[in-house]
Amino acid sequence: MSRARGLSLALAAAGAQLIAGAIATVANRNLWPVCSYNMFNDALERNGDQLLVDLLTPQGWDAGHPAAAAYPVPFFRANQVFAHLVVAGEPEEQVRFAHRVIDRLNHRRWRAFDEIRAPAATARPVRGIRVRVREHRATGGSRETFAFEHTCSPGCPG
Repeated sequence: MSRARGLSLALAAAGAQLIAGAIATVANRNLWPVCSYNMFNDALERNGDQLLVDLLTPQGWDAGHPAAAAYPVPFFRANQVFAHLVVAGEPEEQVRFAHRVIDRLNHRRWRAFDEIRAPAATARPVRGIRVRVREHRATGGSRETFAFEHTCSPGCPG
């Protein structure tokens, strides 16, 4: 096979893959090895949950921080960490995690690096944490659920 013919075949295959991917995206269907790129698809549901962290400071509740601003884990894992430990965890585990978050925010702050977000820019000392889940619905509106709240007493390790 000549070099020009090989290049033509490679370009034709790449073009066919792009066209098949565009069709799969519009149809919102996956058929291996072609997958729809759902982040570009308007047919997806517009429902979604958002986890918010409120921090108790000397000025009161500082509300609406993303989970990634409250604990140094990659931003795309922060919601899962908080959901597992705070929403579905055991009460003792929840309190230990709350103390760990408060301690990190007060005494052992971190710098943003790559996928780790900077800590919440809030007044210190942080004395409490509240985690809320906001459910957004395609039909409009949203609903909030309080999942967990912990306030430290003066002897708290935070």
